[in-house]
Amino acid sequence: MKKNRIITDLEDMEVQNWLKQLSDYAYAVLSKIPRRQYIIDQQAGFNKRKS
Repeated sequence: MKKNRIITDLEDMEVQNWLKQLSDYAYAVLSKIPRRQYIIDQQAGFNKRKS
């Protein structure tokens, strides 16, 4: 993908591939957080109390 290109065409296969790679990388990093589900559950509890 060209540098500094604005991502507007979600039908573009190059954009879709880039978004998929970004998503896969983010998931790989986030899945390594110790006690991840506990943190998610705690945040959900805070959100319920806030609203």
